[in-house]
Amino acid sequence: MSDVRYNTRNKAIEFARRTKVNLEFIEQAKRAGESVHEVTQLALSLLGLIVFPKEKLLLDEIEKMSLDDLVAKG
Repeated sequence: MSDVRYNTRNKAIEFARRTKVNLEFIEQAKRAGESVHEVTQLALSLLGLIVFPKEKLLLDEIEKMSLDDLVAKG
């Protein structure tokens, strides 16, 4: 494994990319008649493609704010 790949492993965009690859694999397996749980994968994909990246952006913004600002914003 290259250092570049390792360094991006925890980045939200890389996580989303890997989530999409997994979803495509499950969809392909389902079309091939495999016993897979596509609804479960869709729920996991929702987390990986939308929720986690959005939360990461929110955390990045919160880290830039002072405690006083956070308290003032509730």
